[in-house]
Amino acid sequence: MFKKPPFYPPTLKRRLSSPSRTQNKKQRRQSDDYNEPEDISLASEILTLRSKVQHLQTLVDKHQVNVIMETKTADVGIQCELDFNSVNECLEVGARNWTEQVDHDSSSITEGGIRVQSASDNGVNLKTYFITHFPFSSAPPWFGQAFEFLNRDFGVEYAELIQLWMRFEQIHQWTNPKSKLADLLRPGMLNDWSRRRSASIPALSTVALVQHFGESVWTWWCSFQPPWRTYSVSDNRPNPVSIYETDWKSLNKGGKNGWMLILTCVKWWREGLESLTEDERRELEKDWYTAMDDISRMLKGLIEYNTT
Repeated sequence: MFKKPPFYPPTLKRRLSSPSRTQNKKQRRQSDDYNEPEDISLASEILTLRSKVQHLQTLVDKHQVNVIMETKTADVGIQCELDFNSVNECLEVGARNWTEQVDHDSSSITEGGIRVQSASDNGVNLKTYFITHFPFSSAPPWFGQAFEFLNRDFGVEYAELIQLWMRFEQIHQWTNPKSKLADLLRPGMLNDWSRRRSASIPALSTVALVQHFGESVWTWWCSFQPPWRTYSVSDNRPNPVSIYETDWKSLNKGGKNGWMLILTCVKWWREGLESLTEDERRELEKDWYTAMDDISRMLKGLIEYNTT
């Protein structure tokens, strides 16, 4: 006897005829275009990076931490050029949160690209982080090598000068032109080294050698100041700058033969001071800090000129 097929409502027919949600999910997992675990992992990584960027920014605002960081937006989210692994390693030193109170002596710790120093705030010792990890993936090899050569732990003022120089070279798009700073009156040690960058230099190991080199740096620095800047002939020092003018041609030199040479002299000068005893260094380093301040002020003015 012929049996009539069972009657199903239209909605139930559609459910029975279409694959189940579980089957759809399995099919999607088997598809080459879909990989759920990887997608979840990528999303989690993006959120983690964003969280760390926000955390670093909070530290910058709250503790005036100096951070050099370049970020760029891609289809997958934020790619941060800063070495966060180094940050995490540094955080593990002492196993404390950045904003917590810490007991720390006056020595500095270096982890990856981060220099850590203690700082006192109302009697509470806090860690201060200076992140000097080289962050510019777009820079050419010459700049990376120059950064590695100049990047030394000589204090906050020197680190700030390095940052200004990095900004200046970035504005010039990392070019390495043939034009250079004035050769006239350049320190002899710099002349010898610039001919062959890999050549060793004599150590500035005595008070007399450090003093002589410092004076030669001042003489050279004064020789190529802009025409609107005056200096004292008697003490061989530029006069303080109150107003910047518009002629910066003599100083507006990037690349290996530009500001890198000025910073090289500053670095050698400090290395000479470090080789002296504390008593010998105490008086001589005042002149080094004066030079650092003057050089930094002029570089700030030059950056302002190039960006306006």
